[in-house]
Order: sequence, then structure tokens, then C-alpha cells
Amino acid sequence: MRLNPSNKAPVVQQAQALANERRITEAVSMLKTHLKKQRADADAMGLLGVLLADIGQGAEGRRILKKALRLKPRSADLRCRYGRVLAKDDQHDLAAAEFRAAMEIQPGHTWAIRCLVNACLGMHQYDEAYQAATRALAGSPQDPDLLIAHSRAAVHVKKHEQGLKSTEAVLGLPEVPTDLRVQMLFQRATFLAKLGRHDLAFAAYVKANKAAPKVYDAAYNAEQTDEMIRVWTRERIATIPVSSRKADQSVFIVGMPRSGTSLVEQIIASHPKAFGAGELSNIQRIVGKLTEREAEPISFVTDLLPLSRPNIENASKHYLDRTREMAPGAERITDKMPDNFRALGLIDRLLPGARVIHCTRDARDNCLSIFTLFFIGKENGFAYDLADLGGFYADYWRLMKHWKEVLDIPILEVAYEDMVADTESQSRRLIDFLGLEWDDRCLDFHKTKRLTKTLSADQVNKPIYKSSVARWKPYEKHLGPLLERLPPDALRDPG
Repeated sequence: MRLNPSNKAPVVQQAQALANERRITEAVSMLKTHLKKQRADADAMGLLGVLLADIGQGAEGRRILKKALRLKPRSADLRCRYGRVLAKDDQHDLAAAEFRAAMEIQPGHTWAIRCLVNACLGMHQYDEAYQAATRALAGSPQDPDLLIAHSRAAVHVKKHEQGLKSTEAVLGLPEVPTDLRVQMLFQRATFLAKLGRHDLAFAAYVKANKAAPKVYDAAYNAEQTDEMIRVWTRERIATIPVSSRKADQSVFIVGMPRSGTSLVEQIIASHPKAFGAGELSNIQRIVGKLTEREAEPISFVTDLLPLSRPNIENASKHYLDRTREMAPGAERITDKMPDNFRALGLIDRLLPGARVIHCTRDARDNCLSIFTLFFIGKENGFAYDLADLGGFYADYWRLMKHWKEVLDIPILEVAYEDMVADTESQSRRLIDFLGLEWDDRCLDFHKTKRLTKTLSADQVNKPIYKSSVARWKPYEKHLGPLLERLPPDALRDPG
């Protein structure tokens, strides 16, 4: 809960206080002014480097931190700061080395231990993460940062009772920041579920969801879905120009969150001729620009007038240039932003030759999985209420049925349950749909070294397991507001 120790010079403490209030620009300005006069203040450099990384200037932040470490190579705090910047750049192995160095310099350094645990979690080295947190807690059993680290590590090594104890200790602390409190409430519910205490777990999930910040208008979502279906008819789509640019390498993986999109992308990305680009916001930016609603996280294209040939050509070029820069030699590039399902009509005209993979999962399992997780950001505001969640799913489902009726873009349906039951045949089906030759590495997807920045990151780095199928059944009596809104044909097994 603390960003760093505070035994620094007054200017560093003042800048740190500004940063804690999220006034980062002011903190950066203060430190830069100070360093013009005190060029050898390594502590000021250290904080400046971290803050620059936080605002997207990672390269400059690393340069300044390296300079600070040349001045104070035996500073455990600076090692932690440098490690934190490396971790932010997903260089978890190098970050872990810095945190270990800090612990050698200053054994029992709480900040270093917490950061090492997080770095190990980022590398899926769960045993080391848990052991480091456990050892540290033995010496400082009430330290909030260590309790948080211990809780996060425990869930990965099935130390559920121990993790639950640490989580409840954090929740019992005074003045827990709101976001952290919500995360710990979800964590508590997860431990209860892992321990088989389903009724207590569901009550805990309800409490966690009620505590989460919620920005969602169910009526607006339904109205806009209706409007999309009304406007995007086959006849009107035919009047929209098609881009002259071929987009055979573009593959869109769409569906609800937690429907298997990350797993499907990981399988494809394991092919040597494919590249998994993750959840790109490129289409959302294009939609925002065309609708002049760039401030909205999700926009609907219900006015076809802006879809002129110049706009179509410019948007197509923008998307293809950005994705090709990421993997110039790839024959297929996946974009797994699940919410792109709203924009398939636009994608059909922007990117001729593109393919769509629609990931589905039993709606009860899918929605329960969403309800049990805390999503950072406001894009998934529907997730925190069972009725909203069921309504959103129904809107998504009917829009996807509409696209399949009116679009010519190839859409492959991939059911999570089928993937779990017969991974090889479904994987071969995927690769065949993409027009690629089969490669056995696609079956070893969990060994593929690539970063997955989603809530499914842990799952795609393990072999497929079946425990997520029919997960909803122990909670059935609690799911009434959800079940009454789900489309019957979205249920894998109505019984």
C-alpha cells in the first residue's frame, strides 16, 4: 500500500506526496527543477525515473535510474525503483534480479520482498513467490504490503486457508484504498470458493461486486443494440464501400470476456507463422473517430453516413499499418479485443479478407466467471450486477446472431467446452480456418513464451483443465436474476 519508504530529502517526500495524490505531472516538474540545482541527488533521480515510466516515458526513466544507481549502487531503494520500471516493461526476470540485489543489500527489505513476489507472479514462478512472502511475513506478520503479496501468491499454490487469513488481515486494516479493498474482497471470495464454501463464497462475491465502482446503463446498451440491428441490414451494408486494401492476415477473436478468447489466441500464436497481438484498441479508436465519441470506451456505429470511401480507406490503412508494424513477417495477426463483436459490420467493409473467430461458452459458466472477477476500468461495468450481466449477454448474443445472418465475413464458432473436450481436433480446426499448415507446437501452447495481459494470463500458461466446465452448478440457487435473462440457446446443457 506504500509506494516506497519515506526517509528521503524533503523535496523527494513532497514529490512523493504529489504522486500519491496522482498529481504526477506536478511531481515530475518539481523533481526536474530540483535536479537542475542538485544534479547528484540520486534519490530524486530514482523517483523521477519511476514517475516518467508511469506516464509512458519508460526509456527515459530507465536511463535516469541507471545514472542514479551509478551514484548509489548500494541503495536498496534505488534497486527496487529500477526493478519496478523493468517490471512495468514486462522484463520480470531482470526486475527480479534487482529485487534480489536489494534484499542482499538490506535483508528483510519489505518493499523488495513485495516486489520480488509480484515479479515472480509475473513469470508464473508461484512457489518462489509464495515462499518469499511467507518467509517475510514470519518477521513482519502485520506488514500490509507483505500480507497483500502473500495473499496473491497463495491462490496460485493452493494455500487457500493461509491466503484467506492474509486477505482478511488486509481487509481488517484501517484506511485501505478503495481499489485495493475491492480487489481483496474478490480475493476473499475466491479463497472461500476454492475451499468449497460455496454459499459463503457467493455472498462474498456479491459484497465485492457491490463495492466495485460501476458505470453502466443497461437500457442504453439494449437500445443501441436494437439500433445496430435495425441499421445494419444486408441491403444497407451493400451500400458501404469496401476498402481496396487486402487484409488476409487480420484475425479477430471476439466474444464475451472469459469465453476462451485468450486460450484461442495462445493456440494460434504458438504457430510460427502467426502473431498474437492481444487486446488492441485500434478498432475502438476508429469507431470513436467515425462517431465523434472518442471519449467513450465503447461506441456503436449507428450512423452510416461517415462511412464514405475516403474514411473507409483511411481507417483501413491506419489499422493495417499499426498491426503490421507489430509483426512484419507474420502471415496471420490476431486481435482479441472481445468487444470488437460490436464492430463486425464495420470490420467487414474495412478489412476484406479478414477472418473472425467467435468464442462461446455456456452462458451460465461464462457469466459466473465474469461475476467472480474484478475488472480494472469502466468498459465492463455490466459485470457487477447479475441482472445487468444477463441483459448484456442477451444483447451480445442477439447482435452476434444478426451479424451471422447479414455479413459475408468468415466467422468460425469455437465452443470452450469443445476445446476442453478435444483440444487437438479443435486446434486443427482453428489452424485450418486460418489457411495455415498444421504445426504441433499449437498443442504445446502453454509452453509458448509470450506476454498475456488479461485476467486469463495464468490459465493460458498451463495445460487445459476441465474444472471450469459446469462451474455454475453449485451456485444455481443464487443465480436467479442472471438465469432469467440468458437466451436459452446460449446454454450448453439446459439441464
